[in-house]
Amino acid sequence: MGLPAAPKVEVHLPPVVVVGRPCAIVIAIVAQAETNIDFIDARVRGHLTWVIGAGKTKVRHTVTYPDFALQLTGPGVLPAGSTTYRTTFTLPPDTAPTHAHRFVQARCELGVHVSIPWWPDGRYHFVVPVRVPPPASVLRQPILAQQTSGKARLELSLASNRLVVGETLVGSFALFHVDDDKPRELEIALVPNFTLWGRGRFHQRAGQAQRYVTHMPAGAAGKTVPFALVLPVELTPTFATVTHKLDWMLVVKHGSLFGPSVAVTVPIELYDRAAQQTAPRLAIPPQVADARIVATFASVARANGWRLTDGPSIEADVGGCVLSLAYLYEGATGEAIVAQLAHPSLGLGLVVTPGSAVRHAFFHDLEVDVAAWDRDHHVIARSEVQALPFLKQVVPALQRVAGATFVHWDDDAIVFHRPIAAIEASDLTALGDAVAPLAHAIEAATNLIAPPIATDLDAWRALARAVDGTLVVGDLMIVGEEASIALRWDAMQRPIGVRVTAGDPERASELLRAVAIDLPAPALDAGLGSLPDGVADLLAAWPLDVANLHVGGGVASAELSAIAPDRARELLAQLRALLALLDPGAGPYR
Repeated sequence: MGLPAAPKVEVHLPPVVVVGRPCAIVIAIVAQAETNIDFIDARVRGHLTWVIGAGKTKVRHTVTYPDFALQLTGPGVLPAGSTTYRTTFTLPPDTAPTHAHRFVQARCELGVHVSIPWWPDGRYHFVVPVRVPPPASVLRQPILAQQTSGKARLELSLASNRLVVGETLVGSFALFHVDDDKPRELEIALVPNFTLWGRGRFHQRAGQAQRYVTHMPAGAAGKTVPFALVLPVELTPTFATVTHKLDWMLVVKHGSLFGPSVAVTVPIELYDRAAQQTAPRLAIPPQVADARIVATFASVARANGWRLTDGPSIEADVGGCVLSLAYLYEGATGEAIVAQLAHPSLGLGLVVTPGSAVRHAFFHDLEVDVAAWDRDHHVIARSEVQALPFLKQVVPALQRVAGATFVHWDDDAIVFHRPIAAIEASDLTALGDAVAPLAHAIEAATNLIAPPIATDLDAWRALARAVDGTLVVGDLMIVGEEASIALRWDAMQRPIGVRVTAGDPERASELLRAVAIDLPAPALDAGLGSLPDGVADLLAAWPLDVANLHVGGGVASAELSAIAPDRARELLAQLRALLALLDPGAGPYR
């Protein structure tokens, strides 16, 4: 066997590593000759740094996060030639995306350590490009805002303040009470705002803004002026990590530092470019310069006892549901009122959409034996046995909703759309009167929903009362302020166990929120790692079928394969006892 020499290392990573998703890597170790080794491991390290001030006032904060090792092999002999190792890692949810701004940066690297006895080790470092995952769906949020300074008033609207980097920000503005005998220049700035924390303090700093210029034509005061900006694809999406978070603000300004000025600032949420695959198309922004819409909603709210909310929209409680009516500006196609009836969760996995010949031909759905309904709607639910009695009771009432088009229905709400020529109080009143009876039909039919398995419902209801929570019979989910119990499902949507969660991050102490424990088999794994005092003894007494214990952020959760309310109650008590042990103060779990 020749003298040991540092081998060559090649690492094959995906083009980007997405936070929270498993990442498979291949590491090739090329040795010139057979080499004794103590071990080979890989380590993933994130490097977070922010610096503010200068000279004596300079503050620098650096944190290594995440930081974990992946052992590839232990002591042995590395053969001559190439040896390949495969492993997988997952970056924790609060890992920062790779970015570098003027005073804050985050980068991640993969280190490979080849330990050679009695010889210099081989150490290698590779850059890991990190991106945050897109949301499951991009829920567009239209924005209307205004600001007055002196006599000048600036109104701003955006098609949505939830955007994907690389797409176009679409908006419009109206500038009032200014001389418009010549064109006016307005500045639009997309400003990154950082909240930095560390060393026991918080700091707010604005990063380098993306600046643009748009113009109001001569004679356009008090009129809608549209604009569109392409967001650079290299912008860092909105995120939060252990040392800082990034929020974006859009600032539209008219005037200058040396004269009258007026500016409107609205928050913007940016998502990673991968969200473009599922993001709905941006609509035309809402109208500006039309206060009559808001006044109409306000008058209907006063006359009928509704609540006025942002949007403009109004809402009221009807039969255990919340009925809301909102104005929707649809650009060239006109205007509409959207009615949403939010009801208690059904737990059916229900998705109802307008049907089509293609959808009915290629996709199976549930039919309620009402010919017109079955032809015009596509219905999906987790269980036909559970869903059909409920649907057959509600569908006739739904068909009686006149003057509006059905849009969507799921476990939590049903939505209707009514086009209008111009908003009138009578339109709002008529649509509210048409949808309200449906709330009572849903409330009555909810009693027909059976649980997903044969079980003692009274015991589940008693458990829900015990945790001051609400039981959803359709999926046997219990949700309370400090506890939740939910079924676990396999790929075929069959229940395979329960997950019990205890704790409230808002009420937990800072010490408890800092505790992090992950044990696949708590009773067996308790003695294998470093745990806080007393925790190992507590966990060792737990039943062997309790799995996947996780403690983090002041909350503890674990899984059971048994779907039984008494076992769920027992596990909840054990989780609360664990939180009480981890929190030495007089917390809520004592």
